[in-house]
Amino acid sequence: MKMNHVPNSVELSRDRKPLISQLCSRESVSSSTRGEMYLLFERYYEGVSRDVFEQDLNDKDDVILLRDMSGRIMGFSTSKLITHENGGQQVSAIFSGDTVVERSYWGDLSLVGAFMNLAAQKKAESKGRLLYWFLIVKGHRTFRYLPLFFRSFYPNWRSETPGEIQSLMDSLALERFGSDYDCASGTVRFSTLGCRLRSGFADIPGKDVKRDEVQFFLQMNPDYRKGNELVCLAEIREENLSPFAQRAFRGVEAS
Repeated sequence: MKMNHVPNSVELSRDRKPLISQLCSRESVSSSTRGEMYLLFERYYEGVSRDVFEQDLNDKDDVILLRDMSGRIMGFSTSKLITHENGGQQVSAIFSGDTVVERSYWGDLSLVGAFMNLAAQKKAESKGRLLYWFLIVKGHRTFRYLPLFFRSFYPNWRSETPGEIQSLMDSLALERFGSDYDCASGTVRFSTLGCRLRSGFADIPGKDVKRDEVQFFLQMNPDYRKGNELVCLAEIREENLSPFAQRAFRGVEAS
């Protein structure tokens, strides 16, 4: 998941209205909206091209669009639902793709609520299968979403990854990325130079550098500036959600 936003990383300006979120199918996204999405993405990432961006988007199922009051695209996130067999058991996973939010809206929680709404919908449709959030992380801001959303997630600095979870992570990553996934480090190291955060956004602010989750991310993915991504996994079920995330999740389940 290539994300450049985390709640509370900066204070949202008081005169900013919250962004308006829209969950839609990838097929319904117009060419003009795709163009807006690409221009926003390119502002925060280098090593990108329109062709690769379009290929990544065409591989996804769902898109969360974030617009300001005038209708301009201020953020988006893409995802794909994967059905995967691991050890004779079928599981489902939401795989997150390109994600970005305009810096002036860092601190806005619209994307957080929209993603948990999506997770609740997929859980309701999973027909009893276990459902996971499967993401690859190239920046500390994205990694900080995991403790914000979940009670348990992997890898983390509080406990060792259980063997069955590590097996599932490896299996998902190998199926998705093949030889670009390194089981020993748990990172995806792309054989061809991929997109990476622009230097100003890859830097870690002094107020964050000593956080446990940030130090752990740097230990696990020391070459994140090169575009390497840390494979992460968390089970999506109400009991594993933080109180913050449960509110959005329950709202969809009750509707």
